[in-house]
Amino acid sequence: MSLFVHRRARRWLSLHFQKLLSACQEEKLWAHLQSCRSCQTLYEVYLVTEGKGPNAAKARRERLAQAIFGKSLDRPKIHGDLNILQDIFSKPLWVGGLASVIIVFFLAMPLASYFHSRPGQFREKASPAPRLSQYVSMMVIRRVEKNHYKPAKQSIRQDEPLIFLYSNQSALPLKYIFIFGLDELYNVYWFYPAWVDAKQNPSAYPIKQGKNIQLPDEVIHHYQGHKLRLFALFMPDGKLTVQDIEKHISRLKEQALALEMLPVFPLPNVGQHTLLFQLND
Repeated sequence: MSLFVHRRARRWLSLHFQKLLSACQEEKLWAHLQSCRSCQTLYEVYLVTEGKGPNAAKARRERLAQAIFGKSLDRPKIHGDLNILQDIFSKPLWVGGLASVIIVFFLAMPLASYFHSRPGQFREKASPAPRLSQYVSMMVIRRVEKNHYKPAKQSIRQDEPLIFLYSNQSALPLKYIFIFGLDELYNVYWFYPAWVDAKQNPSAYPIKQGKNIQLPDEVIHHYQGHKLRLFALFMPDGKLTVQDIEKHISRLKEQALALEMLPVFPLPNVGQHTLLFQLND
């Protein structure tokens, strides 16, 4: 992955939360997030810190500036040849130390990525957390008539039976899956595991490794919204339950993000694939 691609993706993440990306840029950003764990992590940080309301991003920058510089800051103030680094280190020792750590961290990240991507150059040991999402996928099949099936591409109908296929080709064992949908009102529709009794709390559905493996059931839901975002989360173990996932969804609902702005579910160290559909009557 080139240094330029990482820099562009990180810049676009900020613009994504400000709703300033074009549709083409959104597609390119989503494609990059599918295979880049570091940018997925950054997306999750943005998701938590941006909050609700038009002034949330400015407020976050103000809090960061207050912690580093001891004052509100919209733009670094330059005095002749003195730059912002000199202003930082004129502050008390703990402020300069904190700023040093932050600066070194953000300078080191793209540099490490650069050396990692160049064969024959210095390379550290591979991270134990692989980019799982590039090894998994989900396909949705519609039953449009009796014994007549079609892949779902851009839209699905109300009360239409759906069949799911998955591919799980990760080198690390991903043994379980959650498949669920969210409409624009954040209503939740469970497919795997099925969850029809509120007194129960099922774990993720067991799966195996392979390509284009069909799950057994045709699932029907009556949807309430106009759009549906489907998520397939491939899990290394069966510790989490549907109620755990719904707690994450409740936090997402508080952010009030549109479905188009939710290409990654904020759950670390899992493989995932997501699809967005229009719901038709």
